[in-house]
Amino acid sequence: MNQAKRFTIVVIVLITLILGWWLLSPLFIDKTVNEDLPTSSNVDSTEMMDDMKEESEGMQGEESMEEMMDVSGEMMKEESETMQGEESMEEMMDTAGEEMKEESEGMQDKESMEEMMDSAGEEMKKESETMQEKENDKEEMMASNLGGKFELVDDEHIVAGDVMVHEIDGKKIVRFENFESTNGPDLQVYLVSGDKETSEGVSLGKLKGNKGNQNYEIPDDVSLNEGDRIVIWCKAFDVDFGQVILHDVNN
Repeated sequence: MNQAKRFTIVVIVLITLILGWWLLSPLFIDKTVNEDLPTSSNVDSTEMMDDMKEESEGMQGEESMEEMMDVSGEMMKEESETMQGEESMEEMMDTAGEEMKEESEGMQDKESMEEMMDSAGEEMKKESETMQEKENDKEEMMASNLGGKFELVDDEHIVAGDVMVHEIDGKKIVRFENFESTNGPDLQVYLVSGDKETSEGVSLGKLKGNKGNQNYEIPDDVSLNEGDRIVIWCKAFDVDFGQVILHDVNN
């Protein structure tokens, strides 16, 4: 047997072993993935803090303006003293000085307002961080009424668990809970409408694990209706492992 034939045989054996491992290993290996249900985003205080910062910087600029007005007032007063006999100019300067004084007092009030805004901004930030840590954020989410339980589609594959559709910040999330499935190669999660074939459905992504609580996001441009199916599909061999027919869980 020449070297070329030996090399060909070795390549074939390696390809066979790799393919066999890819096909059979999932049958003996379980992958558990547990995810928390995403929480609705709290009020974003970052933009508010930025606005307060900009307003504060504007007020600091007004402080420098106050200094300029004081200097300008002194210069006007000196010039007025050198202009004897021009009483009308002195009256104008007095009036201008009063106006500058009132404006200066207003700016001092704005300084205290800046401190109040900084303090309020810090309190808002702390409150936002606290809210993010609370589990009761889930109560603020609006869950749709669609859900169901996985059901078998044949005698060879076992799929079980609960499915619920949640709507969070305008996003539709399909959540698996207490999920468990026979493992296999190239398993995908598909959303299938009506009587369509699974291959004609919309992919929600690769199955993250054959056990555990998991979340799958539905694309924004895809509608979700009662009677639609969530299918665990082996794409490589076009085999359905199990499915959920979505229905109104409140009825």
